[in-house]
Amino acid sequence: MFYYFYLFAQTNLGRSFQRHSRNSKSIFANKSLILIVLGIGAVWAGLYYWDKWRKKNVAAKSSTDELFDELCQAHQLVKAERLLLSKVSEDRKLDDPALLFVNPELFSNSVRFSVSDEKRLESLAKKLFGKHWEQPQTL
Repeated sequence: MFYYFYLFAQTNLGRSFQRHSRNSKSIFANKSLILIVLGIGAVWAGLYYWDKWRKKNVAAKSSTDELFDELCQAHQLVKAERLLLSKVSEDRKLDDPALLFVNPELFSNSVRFSVSDEKRLESLAKKLFGKHWEQPQTL
């Protein structure tokens, strides 16, 4: 790292800083040097806090929600179908809503939905599980 300072000192700009600093009696006379150091410090502080903010926001979004969103996109589900899956997930009190894409039993015996929601839920289950979907038996 000190090699870079040595290279800077060998340039014309570096030599002019050296001449100027030798001729001045006060540190405040070297305004350009002070401004450069403050600028580098400001850039460093900005990058540091930006990285800290970015990491906090990445950690704030749950990985289970990201997986659920990715699975919805992969299955090309429309917004109404996503909302219906979210409703089933809340009904089942699932920690991970992506489980709905793995376990077809979670679709059966849901808490009371309207008749239209039940029909949409059945067609959604057929869309997700295909021939593996079996209509739940009503007693």
